Amino acid sequence: MLSRSESMWERCSSMCLLRESMILAISSMQQTTLWLALAILVVAAIGDLWKRRIPNALPLLLLILAVAACALSWHDIGWFSFAIGMILAFVVGLAGFGLGMLGGGDVKLMAALGAVLGMERLWPVLFWVALAGGVLGVVGRWRKQREIPYAPAIAAGLLLFLLVGGPLDVLHH
Repeated sequence: MLSRSESMWERCSSMCLLRESMILAISSMQQTTLWLALAILVVAAIGDLWKRRIPNALPLLLLILAVAACALSWHDIGWFSFAIGMILAFVVGLAGFGLGMLGGGDVKLMAALGAVLGMERLWPVLFWVALAGGVLGVVGRWRKQREIPYAPAIAAGLLLFLLVGGPLDVLHH
């Protein structure tokens, strides 16, 4: 039993070291940008949970953050990645809207987040968003809710990315 505990401790320690090295690879301004984006998403999630509405100011604020980060070189995302990330996130969000799974505010929030993340970081975050959205969907069905706010899943997806990286990072270690 003790060796199993030691093995789990070693695994946890190695994952923590891996995450620390990944964090060091991201500049402090990049981290600040992503954590500010998360703060905006948390405000959106609270509004979505409370009133089932995401004020237009929040996606706009995210977009302003993305433009500032790109213009001031706060992260390694160039204008091309900014635009492609925004377009791809908008298309994914629009598909969810067309299927009745997302509201218009969710689509705008995802598009602005795509601009913040760029095309490289968008896919791992969308993976976590989909996973969190699936959990919310199951909980919503269990609670017999007709509408399920999706902004909490978007915020949870970015938080999971910030804490553990992409899904392939988790599988490799």
